[in-house]
Amino acid sequence: MSFRRDTHPYVVLIPNNAFARHLGDLPQGTLCRAVAYLDRVLTVRPVPSHDEALRLVAAAAVSLADKYEQTSSERRLDADVVEEFVGTTVAAVEAMERELVMDLDCVMDGPTAFTFVERFTRFFKRKDEFLVRTLALRLVDLTLPEFRFVGQILPSAVAASALFLARQILAVPLSNHPEELTGYKAVELMGCIEAMAMLMPEPKP
Repeated sequence: MSFRRDTHPYVVLIPNNAFARHLGDLPQGTLCRAVAYLDRVLTVRPVPSHDEALRLVAAAAVSLADKYEQTSSERRLDADVVEEFVGTTVAAVEAMERELVMDLDCVMDGPTAFTFVERFTRFFKRKDEFLVRTLALRLVDLTLPEFRFVGQILPSAVAASALFLARQILAVPLSNHPEELTGYKAVELMGCIEAMAMLMPEPKP
C-alpha cells in the first residue's frame, strides 16, 4: 500500500522526527532542506504507508540535508541511534540516501524558504533587524509540518510572508521596506501571512 503526497501529512515526519532531534546541533536550515528533499522525492516515487518505511525515508532526507548544510562535517551515523530511532541499520539509511540522490537527479542545492529569508535579510545591520530575521526563520520552521505550505506555496513567498509577519509582530522599522526586500506586495501574500499567523502558539496567560 502506498500514499499520495496530497493525502498524507508526511512532512510531520521531519521536524518531529526523533532521529533528527537526537542528532542535535543540526546546522540552521537543515530541516527546511530535508522537507524540500522529501517533497521533491514524493513527486516521483510512491512511499509505503507503514511507519518503518516512512521513518527510513525521513531519516535519509535529514541525513542528506545535514551533509549538504555542513559539507565539512565528519558526523557519522551511529548504529545504535539508527536502530533505536529508525528501526533499521546504518547501511539501510545510507542505501536510501543514494536512492534519494538519484530521485533528486543529484540536484542537492536549490532555494528553500530558509535560504530566501537569509537572502532577503543579507544587508541587515541593526540588532532589531536581526531580531526580525530570527523571528522570520522561526515562522518558516512552523510551516514545515504543514502541507498547505510545503509544495503548495513558493519558498520565496513563504519567506517573504514570514518577513512581513515578523516585522509586524516586532514593530521594527527596517532599513528597506519588505516589499523592496522581497519583491512581493503585502496584498499578494495576505492569505499566506494569515495562515502563518494562525500557526503561532497562543501566548501563555
